[in-house]
Amino acid sequence: MYPSTSQSSRPHYGLAVYSRLPVLQSCQPVSLANSCGTVECTLVQVAVQPSVILSVVSVYRRPASDLNHFTTAMSHLLEQLGAYQADQSDVTHHILIMGDFNIDCLHQSARSIQKMTAVFPGYRQLVCISL
Repeated sequence: MYPSTSQSSRPHYGLAVYSRLPVLQSCQPVSLANSCGTVECTLVQVAVQPSVILSVVSVYRRPASDLNHFTTAMSHLLEQLGAYQADQSDVTHHILIMGDFNIDCLHQSARSIQKMTAVFPGYRQLVCISL
């Protein structure tokens, strides 16, 4: 994405997704370019069984970036995931969204946490805290 001859300076972070299962599709539905420099996202779809697809979404939100831009980007992501499900009505579709959202749940305002809950309706949040 940023060749060594590029005049662009690239921040030192990124995403990597590895799969043992054959990848059916991979794309970057949300990027720094289309999220106002807020978030990067990678989507990989694998067939767990012939009629079961798992979409694995890896997300990285830049620290101190605008939470409103992030929520807009995540809404866009969920719309795209919904379109994939609609295209394959004969297949059971599971979605796993993970990554570094750079939101400190212990120190953020209740409003920020409510906003995140509203962004992912029907999803359950699992938080890993490293001390």
